[in-house]
Amino acid sequence: AECVTRTAGNRSQGRRAGSRVRVSTMRVVILAPPGVQSLDVVGPAEVFWEAARRLGDPDAYEVQVMGTTAGAVCGTGSLRFLSDLTIYDPDEPIDTLLVGGDPAFDKIDPAVTAWLSRRAPSVRRYGSVCTGVFFLAAAGLLDGRRVTTHWECADKLRNDFPNLVVDDNKIFIRDGALCTTAGVTAGMDLALALVEEDYGRELALIVARYMV
Repeated sequence: AECVTRTAGNRSQGRRAGSRVRVSTMRVVILAPPGVQSLDVVGPAEVFWEAARRLGDPDAYEVQVMGTTAGAVCGTGSLRFLSDLTIYDPDEPIDTLLVGGDPAFDKIDPAVTAWLSRRAPSVRRYGSVCTGVFFLAAAGLLDGRRVTTHWECADKLRNDFPNLVVDDNKIFIRDGALCTTAGVTAGMDLALALVEEDYGRELALIVARYMV
């Protein structure tokens, strides 16, 4: 497997690839549907946290877990996440929006897709980890786009959403502001690529080496 990047998304003023200049905290929201694959949340969150630690700036990234209801979100492996906010809370600015995968991804809450279709176009970059791509597709955000997902679910994605270009031989694919990944650990690869985009390759390599 390999990663593919097509075109980089627009970057906020004062925030350039290879630059460590930051004008504001980058708020990363990870949408965690009920039954979320736990590593889809924990993996990227750890990458962003470690990047901020290595920068010596705990406010470099603000990572929040978004649930569909208040309180605990049940994840795989009997893990529970306390949601920082829900899709029903008042809108706040989001820099990066990621959607975690759900083993029962064929049962998608219409409230989630409505929220995604409304919010995703307003963020700097958005994407999915593993089967989180099904939520973005159901929200009508992926028609005509090149995407990837876990190899085991690729045929279902093609059948359910024939307007997508599905390439399941990639770790992650960047298509403009959109990022999609293969399996759960590929979410960490994507997060490292986003750190590189924000703060440069040197920091991304330091974080990658540490997390091995």
